[in-house]
Amino acid sequence: MAFSVSLPVLQHTAHETSECSRQLESFMVRLDSSQGDLHAAASSGATSAKAQQVLTAVRELGGKLATTLDSLHQDLINAGRTYHNADVDANAEMDSVAPAASSVVDLSFS
Repeated sequence: MAFSVSLPVLQHTAHETSECSRQLESFMVRLDSSQGDLHAAASSGATSAKAQQVLTAVRELGGKLATTLDSLHQDLINAGRTYHNADVDANAEMDSVAPAASSVVDLSFS
């Protein structure tokens, strides 16, 4: 069985995912708080369309970042399950080999 993801890699990825999530939440809070400033700038008339474009673009970017983060998080969960299943399979295989090995070798002393 070929398995290329180690537990330290999963732990590092989990930490990175958590940090990205924290930064995205912080970004979204700042975006919401600056929305009022953008609307105030938009009320000046000539800049209204441009401010609305900027607001829309930033919201779309935030949505894409959230989708990417969700996908990364799901990949991490799936990798963790695969790692766990591989570990369970390896332990079961070792358990099945151990009794057979002890029955082949005569450990009795005469």
